[in-house]
Amino acid sequence: EVPLAEIAGSCPGLRALALRGSIVDATGLEALSSCPQLEALRLSLVPRAAPVHFLRAFASCKRLRAIDVHGATDLTDQLLGCLILHTPSLEDFCGDHSGGCVGNSGILSFQMVAAFKAHFAGARRIFIENM
Repeated sequence: EVPLAEIAGSCPGLRALALRGSIVDATGLEALSSCPQLEALRLSLVPRAAPVHFLRAFASCKRLRAIDVHGATDLTDQLLGCLILHTPSLEDFCGDHSGGCVGNSGILSFQMVAAFKAHFAGARRIFIENM
């Protein structure tokens, strides 16, 4: 098993990444920020990673067009806001909110989901489960 941080660090031109399982840690998720060419990210993680660990990657990977984090983290207002600000080309999004996050940063409001869907109204697919 090669840690995600090592993959991200040695592949700055990485354009697509799909991972499933328990091989990803917080450092690895944050290391994705060193892959500015990333266009597609599909993750399914056990256990789920805290949403805060995705913020740096989403803020740095401005070319992201397809994101599937369903089962990888709990969507939050902060996470969707980060995507609105930093991923102008988003065409395909899939995520969920299980309610497992605690505290202010774990909130996912109907208002933010509506704003996210309105912002990406031209996207092929925006799917947010458990709202």
